[in-house]
Amino acid sequence: VNTITREGKRLIGHNTDVSGFRRAFVDGLPDVDRDRVVLIGAGGAGTAVAHALASTIVSVYSVLTDPLTGLPGRHELMGVLRADLDRARRRRLPCALLLVNPLGLDAVNEQYGRRAGDGLIREVVQTMQALLRRSDVLMRYGGAIFALPLGNVGADAARLVADRVRHHVAGRAFLQESVQLRCAVGIVACEAADADALEPLDLLKRANEALGVARQKNGEEAVLWHDAAAE
Repeated sequence: VNTITREGKRLIGHNTDVSGFRRAFVDGLPDVDRDRVVLIGAGGAGTAVAHALASTIVSVYSVLTDPLTGLPGRHELMGVLRADLDRARRRRLPCALLLVNPLGLDAVNEQYGRRAGDGLIREVVQTMQALLRRSDVLMRYGGAIFALPLGNVGADAARLVADRVRHHVAGRAFLQESVQLRCAVGIVACEAADADALEPLDLLKRANEALGVARQKNGEEAVLWHDAAAE
């Protein structure tokens, strides 16, 4: 029996880390199948099909991930946001999205070179990933901006996560303790009652607006979209 589980990282007989795209694939399944997908191969042709499917999914995974960080990219982010909104509509649960932008990376590229800048991005990613729930998936939205979709998380909890990420990134010295960064975080939260009227692009637009205000504040605080709109 070959199994995909949301908690595990075992993919149909392969020791492949699929944490980056399992939410987009598994969360799109009907409720009855969402927690476990089982492919049963009774030897022979069944095993061959399972391994062929594994190879296909691994190939897709390599295309969808960012080559520098190994994180899923924007295309997969849209799928995860769509799944989060669908779940919010069906189960009447909240969801949220954080856009995280470490500030000062351009200066590091100019002073130390692009290779050092790439190393710094990888260190920042490792720092952020160490703070997350096992079910959370950090994604590279573009450039030095990272996306963190949060399923079943409302505005207050999302702000706590944002502050935790911001403080840990700003409180650490990177590149052999030679560089410190500030970290701007924009937050959009979607309550269950709002999910029917929202699409993934709406969440991204609002999170970008909040991130813009957070940048203006030089990363001094995480900014919720509702607060950003008021300003």
